[in-house]
Amino acid sequence: MRFIRLLSVVFLGLTLCFTSCTKEEDNGNIALSSGSNTFVANLDGEAWSASRKEALLEGNKLSVYGESSNGSLISVKVKLFKYEPTDRLYVLNNHSNHFISYDPSLRSDSLVYWSKNNPGTHGDVNSIEFQNSGEVTITKLDKVNQLVSGKFKVRVYNNHDNSDYYQISQGTFTDIAIVEAVSIDLNGAITNHNGDEDNDTGGDIGDIVGDDDDDNVLPQYLNCDIDGQALNTNAPIVSFNYGSITITNNVVVDYQVTQSLKLEIPTSLEIGSYVFSETSPRPQVSYTIDEEVYASTDALLSEITITEKTEEKISGTFVSTIQSASGEDTKSITNGSFSINLLQ
Repeated sequence: MRFIRLLSVVFLGLTLCFTSCTKEEDNGNIALSSGSNTFVANLDGEAWSASRKEALLEGNKLSVYGESSNGSLISVKVKLFKYEPTDRLYVLNNHSNHFISYDPSLRSDSLVYWSKNNPGTHGDVNSIEFQNSGEVTITKLDKVNQLVSGKFKVRVYNNHDNSDYYQISQGTFTDIAIVEAVSIDLNGAITNHNGDEDNDTGGDIGDIVGDDDDDNVLPQYLNCDIDGQALNTNAPIVSFNYGSITITNNVVVDYQVTQSLKLEIPTSLEIGSYVFSETSPRPQVSYTIDEEVYASTDALLSEITITEKTEEKISGTFVSTIQSASGEDTKSITNGSFSINLLQ
């Protein structure tokens, strides 16, 4: 019996040693400080907190920086949605618009760990790497008082060695001041990398706070045929309200709007086809010409197909039979297509 107990103790000791000596996939929750003007995280099972923290909001780009007392730096960056920018989940995997970086040193010829370097973001979606690629949620964006709050988790990787990474969880930043220029020490050479193991191109910290290379504006359009005639339009006007996207195309002649096409799309619609009258909340399409308004109705068939929906854009097609307000006339909308940028 004593021998069996001894074996049990040895086995337990080996198990504890193995558990403590290997990097955990999930570090588990630890006690972290909270409250206004805090930036904290669970960094490989150790509490990390920023003694200095600031945020930049440059149009569509939100960058939040936290620097610890020993000079390590966590940077969180997202491009905000045009609609419902808060309480939206920004997924980091394989998406250069949103990323987190961690610099463990004083940024003097240092190695920076990036979420962009995740080896799983270009591979198997069922892999541990992909599942731990990271996410950010902006919980508060107060433009009046210039404060931002959010939470995040991520795995950031060494540029040159995918087996070298940091697991960051329980990340939160609360009521961080949005400033016009970051005063945190961001100087010094670092290694900038977008995930290609063979690319060792260096850069400087300006790559974190400066413009991205992917700032090209996505083309936007709203096109269709009305009773077989192509609608000649200018660039669409897009507005975002909670729960819906409204796309408007106006035909302008001598500074006057002579025709107007409007398509309203619920933001809850995912990829797929939807009959207007059977969908809640309901899509709508309307057309105005010579002050006569035509609109989709439950009695007439209208259908929309979402062919693509990503963090950047929503695209699709639509058809509809629309009826005049008097009910005496109808028009047929065919070959309808749209593509709209969802980032500011």
